[in-house]
Amino acid sequence: MIIVQLDEELLTALIFAAAQSSCGFNRNTLRENQLWHLHCCDYNEPVYEVAKQINLDDIQDESYRAYFQEVKTKGDKYYSEVEENEKQN
Repeated sequence: MIIVQLDEELLTALIFAAAQSSCGFNRNTLRENQLWHLHCCDYNEPVYEVAKQINLDDIQDESYRAYFQEVKTKGDKYYSEVEENEKQN
């Protein structure tokens, strides 16, 4: 296991960049309020797996906390649907 310490601004920017790396949606800029325009790439599997490990209580900035909460919520919904579909097939 690798442990990395990042401040929440850098952590959010890093996760956001990873999420957007496979998407042409303003991939190189992190603008205010852009965090609310989540695509499927915002909860792709690697991003979702990292986001699940983040303790939201450790994130002080409300907008960053809201972003990670949204990533987790949408990822939970998406991956539970994927799992359900796999069980049905």
